[in-house]
Amino acid sequence: MIIALITILGLPLGIAVFLLIQIIKDPNKVDKYIALVSRPIYKLTSWWSKKYIGSEVSYQVSEFFNRHIVRNIANHPDVKININWVIDEEDPVLKEDNTVILCLKKDKDQARNILKAAEVTIPIVTYNNLRFNIKKHVAQSIDLVSLRNLAKKLGNHGKFAYKKYFLDPHIVEDERISNLFQKLVEIDNRGYFIPIFLNELEYIGDGLFAEGDTTDYSNEIIEFLEYLIQIARIEVGDDVKQWSYFSKLFNAGIMLLANNERMIRQGVKPYLDRITKKLKQGHESIYILSEENSWEFLKRYEKVLSENDRVLIKGSYQVDGIVANNPKRKSKVKIMLLRKIDIYVDDLFKEKYEASEIEIGKKVSGEVIDVYEENAIVSIMGIDAFIKKNECSWYKTRTCSEILKIGDTKDFLVKDIDEIKLSIELSLRFEKEHPWDILTKLKTGDKCKVKILYRNGVDYITRDSEGHEILMPIKEISWFGTTDEEKESLINKEVDVIIIEVNEKTKQSKGSIRRLEEDPWPEINKRIKPDSEFVGKVTEVNPNFIRVDINNGLNGLIPKERLLEAGGIYADFTNNIMIGQGIEVVVTRVFIPKRKIHLNLK
Repeated sequence: MIIALITILGLPLGIAVFLLIQIIKDPNKVDKYIALVSRPIYKLTSWWSKKYIGSEVSYQVSEFFNRHIVRNIANHPDVKININWVIDEEDPVLKEDNTVILCLKKDKDQARNILKAAEVTIPIVTYNNLRFNIKKHVAQSIDLVSLRNLAKKLGNHGKFAYKKYFLDPHIVEDERISNLFQKLVEIDNRGYFIPIFLNELEYIGDGLFAEGDTTDYSNEIIEFLEYLIQIARIEVGDDVKQWSYFSKLFNAGIMLLANNERMIRQGVKPYLDRITKKLKQGHESIYILSEENSWEFLKRYEKVLSENDRVLIKGSYQVDGIVANNPKRKSKVKIMLLRKIDIYVDDLFKEKYEASEIEIGKKVSGEVIDVYEENAIVSIMGIDAFIKKNECSWYKTRTCSEILKIGDTKDFLVKDIDEIKLSIELSLRFEKEHPWDILTKLKTGDKCKVKILYRNGVDYITRDSEGHEILMPIKEISWFGTTDEEKESLINKEVDVIIIEVNEKTKQSKGSIRRLEEDPWPEINKRIKPDSEFVGKVTEVNPNFIRVDINNGLNGLIPKERLLEAGGIYADFTNNIMIGQGIEVVVTRVFIPKRKIHLNLK
């Protein structure tokens, strides 16, 4: 931008316009630019030193508060620090609110001055309504951690000045500060100090101030700190972790999101239920913590929560920290703060759906606002409802997204209204639209061509050209068993099947490929007897067995136990035995009911 302005307006005017634009965007930068201009003059002469010191300190302290403290505390206004030099005790500025007297040193290193200005400002800016309820050493410990954050921004000399002139004198003066400071640093390193700890102090301080309560709550605050330390020491695992903390002062809940299969499959529905449960338990604040690998889910969760009428999203913060129990690893954490809407009561849920004439069994129009594997969230007349995967269609589906897309508007059937969970369950399975009742009836023995759509546990889900859904058990593929590779190769293929079962009660049909031919096993039982020897070929290596072709497609299994007993290369058969390898075997047993042949090594 500055190059374009200089090209159009010339050097002096271009720079002036650029600075003006920056100041309009952020008025605090006035002090920054004054400090930049005055710094070289200050280094050459001391006649403008006061102006430089004032601007430098004012900008650095204001920037710190606004970028690192205020933006991580809900509803906190921006801070503007002004440095005014006073030589007359009658100066009007001394009578203004939030004015403190500060002694700044006229030296070339301003780190100490900046820290000093921040030290006297922190009690005014952070949890000031709670300071009547906290012992001095507790407040000083908390403020020292806030100041520590600024020192880290000022580089190595800032850290040195902080330790020498601010931290060490307090620790020497009171050993309790040292112990408490270390605990506070632990949650600060994890990223929880400002967006959780200070946020809660601000929140409860406002409440106590409004009630005129001046009781000493130092012990309650330290106990809440101990609770946060436990959270800070938790490593992110494969599941969502949640905790509740109730005391005379705090009613807070914390949910730690982890990127896992359940989150991908079930979506936001279970987590909305947890929010409802926490509100019913009496939580006033709920903090949702998300590591970087679950930010995408948090984004979708936030979108749904923004339309929830039981909580308000009071803030969303991103902080840097370290991984629990591994200080060398850095982590980024997003923290979303929810606060209970006081005017919301459970009766409003009932009033709302009754006013909208939502009833069980009634058809309603809804818009899909989020979709996951196991369920989807649907907005009906401004109320969030949900639909499970198995209610998306009369046909079996792998995921909700096969049927529903975000933004879809459809007619849904109200299946259930749960006044305890404050939820409405929907369905797309309208009784008159069941394919079983609409299509021509299949009969046992009918033959048809189907497409194998996907595998669902022990069954293949198939469908013929008319729309009949036919389940085909995996065992019905072949009389001789199939390898995993053969099972997967059938997906999306068209095959001929014979109907082997029609169940009117469950409205399901089953088909078979193998029963298109006569069962060969009675004849096999006559031909192959125990102790028969073969030179076979390995067709599958499974952790529990080796499958061997012993006679033109006739397979037998060598159980894992027999292989381990043989030892040698068979002790690690999954790595040493290759498909296609020749192998000498002996038949140990022919299982006619299970249609299996058990083998052993010769």
